Amino acid sequence: AIILISGTVVILDQMNFIQNKNLGFTKDATLLIPIRDREMRQNFETLQNEIKNVPGVVQVGASSNVPGTQFNQNPIHSINDPQHNVDASQMYVDYDLIKTLGLEVVEGRGFDRSFPGDTANAYIVNEAAVRELQLKDPIGKEIVLEEDENQSRGTIVGVVKDFNYQSLHQPVRPVIMQKLPYYNTVLIRLNSEDVPRTIANVKSVWE
Repeated sequence: AIILISGTVVILDQMNFIQNKNLGFTKDATLLIPIRDREMRQNFETLQNEIKNVPGVVQVGASSNVPGTQFNQNPIHSINDPQHNVDASQMYVDYDLIKTLGLEVVEGRGFDRSFPGDTANAYIVNEAAVRELQLKDPIGKEIVLEEDENQSRGTIVGVVKDFNYQSLHQPVRPVIMQKLPYYNTVLIRLNSEDVPRTIANVKSVWE
């Protein structure tokens, strides 16, 4: 009986932890739609604007990866310290992904349509990346992302607060984001009013 009671208490504590843990992003009332069509990726902003007009839709963003899925891992390093490589999880995102996921920008800014350079050589990283790269005052610092045999050099324009995008059994690892249209998922955050009707209207726009 003691063993059963102890096991039950441990399980309840773990369930309470999972249900109440602040993951660092907004997961409630968020609808995910996979993108498997190249034309849809190329015309995402048109789709995004249409979905934004649906009553009950709060935010619409897109990403190559979402929390709980697999992420590509590639090394990054500071331009001033090329020998100090750090493995980072890579995300391609649109302008509104940070707002849609409810990520907190703690330094600098998010990607912005008024900055054309954001689509070419701007990076947003998380706090873990800043720590592991040992950067002080990271905004404006240049880093290099290595993908296979290619190297992309860019400037950090923003830092987001660490968020749990993988298992809670693991510490939060470095993340690097780029504004590139290689999206696999549309994320749609809804309000709590008449969710079934909102989903039906989103489905109609999608189709």
